[in-house]
Amino acid sequence: MDFNHALDAVLDEKKITRAEWNDVRWYGLIKDNILQIHKAGEADEMLHPWILNEGDMSADDWIIL
Repeated sequence: MDFNHALDAVLDEKKITRAEWNDVRWYGLIKDNILQIHKAGEADEMLHPWILNEGDMSADDWIIL
């Protein structure tokens, strides 16, 4: 799906990832009202504010986890 639909999913408290990342352990989510990125299985310290790039926003390979 495109980024707009993926962002709607995140706003519905779902986690999203990209097929290009080839690792579903990396995903985006909303936490503390901030779009963040996390790697599952890692410590909470792996949760970081997500700085989007043009590639992320123009991609159409988003997946809801």
